[in-house]
Amino acid sequence: MDSPVTPLVASPVLPAALPGWTLPRGREPDKIAAAFAAGIVLKSLDDFVRPAPIWVGCWRARQALKCAAVSVRLMGRNEDEAALRDAVLLTAAGGDPGPAGRVFLATKRLSTRKPAFSSKVVGELADLLGLVWDDRLAAAVDQADDALQSGRPAPLAAADLVSAIHAARRDAEARDVVESFHESKSSVDLEAWIERATKSLVASFANGVIRDRAAIQNAITSQWSNGQTEGQITKLKLIKRERDEHPTFPFVIEAAR
Repeated sequence: MDSPVTPLVASPVLPAALPGWTLPRGREPDKIAAAFAAGIVLKSLDDFVRPAPIWVGCWRARQALKCAAVSVRLMGRNEDEAALRDAVLLTAAGGDPGPAGRVFLATKRLSTRKPAFSSKVVGELADLLGLVWDDRLAAAVDQADDALQSGRPAPLAAADLVSAIHAARRDAEARDVVESFHESKSSVDLEAWIERATKSLVASFANGVIRDRAAIQNAITSQWSNGQTEGQITKLKLIKRERDEHPTFPFVIEAAR
């Protein structure tokens, strides 16, 4: 008996580049032009995946991996996509893939076709992402319903939801505080960062910055650096290491004889 043949769904052809009339003409587009171009991109992507071609599952899995890699990098970790994949695939069933691996599991869960959105699901995702479950996070379910019923376009409704959750959770703000530390370019920026950080969950880190305020401020504002000195020291260490591994001095050769 012959097995039934599953018909293949023809995938639409996605243009290699956006039409010229969709692109901003200025060097720095304004918000309206950027939003218009983003809308065209989303429409093209929707047309591309809506017929559910046979490869769409792989595509969703790939997007989940990329999202996890970005999230892990924002957390200050150094796992790349390969490390995230190994953390999940090389862990026995029921085992703990580690913090980075759990982030990948969370993004895989979110990449499913129609993920259920309930308090239980949000709680499971919070556990994978290492977030403390509380009433404010539980309210995300109601906030999602409000966003869906707001009548705003889905991307804007999602942005509203993220903003609401971010405002309600200080641990979400803490990540933003840590990231903004690297953007300090002047003593004024540093003082503003210290004032903000001392009121967040990274207050202990901010106190350490306060103790070393002078050194950190000099590192930010001064044009001078000890990089040249450190570079010369590294070069000398390299020469010494090569000498020890491959002795060529006459007295060493003579001693070996």
